[in-house]
Amino acid sequence: MPPLILSSYLSARGLLPSAASAAILMISLTGTARAQELSAPNVDRGPDPTSESPAQPGVDTYFVRASAGFGGHQGSEHRSLLKADGYELGTRKWLSADFGIAVSEPLFLGAWISHAWSSAEPKHQGPTLRERDLMAGAQAPIVLSGRHLALIAAPRVGVTATTLDLYEQGEPAYGPVLGLSLGLVLQPVPLSISVAYDYAPTQPPGEIGRGYDAGGLRLMISGALYDAHTN
Repeated sequence: MPPLILSSYLSARGLLPSAASAAILMISLTGTARAQELSAPNVDRGPDPTSESPAQPGVDTYFVRASAGFGGHQGSEHRSLLKADGYELGTRKWLSADFGIAVSEPLFLGAWISHAWSSAEPKHQGPTLRERDLMAGAQAPIVLSGRHLALIAAPRVGVTATTLDLYEQGEPAYGPVLGLSLGLVLQPVPLSISVAYDYAPTQPPGEIGRGYDAGGLRLMISGALYDAHTN
């Protein structure tokens, strides 16, 4: 006989106190509700709002880089004349800095500035030839950022002031700059490695100079600073 019916029968006969009967009734109802809950089909209640969501990769809002590197010279008619006179300009050393501010992911806008220098000793007795280049302009980097790596592709435009002299008395020759920098950034470490190329034709250096190009290919290593937020 079920407990609920048995308790009602004993209570009616006066064989079970009313308090005990009420307790048996509550226990029976609780057990019935629990059994119904266990037999009900599983319902998807969605994710637990208290659980932590996985971390999202950072989105850069700006970057600043300071770079140093080395590179070669772009071929030109004037450089061929210098070589014929016994002057072969060596590897150029570079210092540069650039920055970008996000305007619409993944597009950034910013500016850059670079300084390069090199020298050449003549094959025969004579003065040292020195070259100095100062370039600056604007850039529109495209930044593709992941959790640990980022790629910065920065097309650039600007101007150059290039000086070739034998007795540190040369006048600068000016011209436009059109270039591209491709950089790979290690985001956990503020380090960037990039390759850059510039096309920079200038005015002929001096009164008897010929066409000259201050551009060329170079390899740069940079310290990078980033500001990022999570999605």
